[in-house]
Amino acid sequence: MAEGDASVYANWLVQKALGDGVLTKATSFDLSGHWQQLSMLGDSLRSCVSLTELDLSRNGLTSLEGLTMLRSLRSLNVYYNVVGRLHEVDRLRVNTQLEVLDLDASPFLHLQRL
Repeated sequence: MAEGDASVYANWLVQKALGDGVLTKATSFDLSGHWQQLSMLGDSLRSCVSLTELDLSRNGLTSLEGLTMLRSLRSLNVYYNVVGRLHEVDRLRVNTQLEVLDLDASPFLHLQRL
C-alpha cells in the first residue's frame, strides 16, 4: 500500500470506528487487528485529543508518528506491529501521561548487540 493510500485508510478507519461519535470526546479506541492494512497513522488521530487508551495491536505500523499529539494518552498497546527502530519509541517522550506501553513482539526488541 502506498504511503498516501495508507494515510487515507487510517483516516477512514478512525471515522468508521467512531461512527457518529465526536472525535474530540473519544477516550478509548480499539484499532487492533488490521494487520498490514494499517501501516501508518499520519494525522488520522489529530482530533482525538481526549484519548486515554489506544489499542493499535496486530497492525503493520512501522512508525509511531502521529501519536505525539495525544497528550492525555495513558495506555498504548502497539503489540505485534513492525516498528523496527528504537528511535520510534523516543517519539513518545512528549506523551508525559503515558503509564502503560506494550511493545511486545516489536522487531527492535529482538536485535542482537553487535
